[in-house]
Amino acid sequence: MKLSDWAIDYQALVAGATTTQEKRDSLGNGVLEQSVRIYKMLVKRPVCLDEIPCGSFFYGLDYYSFLELKEAVPLNDTIDDRVLFAIGSSAPAQDKKDARVRLRGLIGATEKRFGPQFDKGHFIARSIGGGTEVNIFPQRRDLNRGWSVQGQLFRMMEEYCHIHPGTLCFNRPDAEKPKPVPPRWQDAKQGAADLLIELPNPAEGTPVYIATDGVDHGTLVRLRAFVRAAERSGQKMKLL
Repeated sequence: MKLSDWAIDYQALVAGATTTQEKRDSLGNGVLEQSVRIYKMLVKRPVCLDEIPCGSFFYGLDYYSFLELKEAVPLNDTIDDRVLFAIGSSAPAQDKKDARVRLRGLIGATEKRFGPQFDKGHFIARSIGGGTEVNIFPQRRDLNRGWSVQGQLFRMMEEYCHIHPGTLCFNRPDAEKPKPVPPRWQDAKQGAADLLIELPNPAEGTPVYIATDGVDHGTLVRLRAFVRAAERSGQKMKLL
């Protein structure tokens, strides 16, 4: 896949609009429709699309792991759940006090997990209303911190959205060539700790079942990822 494969002609989306609101609606709807269409065309495999609301934004995700959990597709160590787009209107940041603590607890040590050239970046900046968890991805450090020319431009766009609340903004990541995900039970255990789940130490071959009655949608998303990591390590696990 090439970066150009993911391109959308944004000018064409607003070509027929005359007012600011019409342009906003045409651009927003067009980004959603085109992002999904291009993604399905390029990945050429079953997808499980869902939308997660978070403040004034929502995130389009491919929950491939849900298909795996439902045994609709075989387990695949080269395919992860991924964000297709994040879109919405800029707004003041939420949950400022615990954002850094929660960020440190996600995934683990950044450099150990992804390498020294990466940060835990945000699809949508916290300063303009972006959340944590689904909003987090491994972002190049020079871009995230404004060290490069592209990073400075990225910061300028975020600052504009921050100064002008209600600005339509979005992020569309491209899907890189898939890479194997290490099957590590300790990663699954850490994920369980983040979710405040106490895991037993089951005998080899003994399945673990987790009841999900009353679980909110955000926690269910993380549970799916956790169960997937556990199954990759060889531990049989299922959500009920």
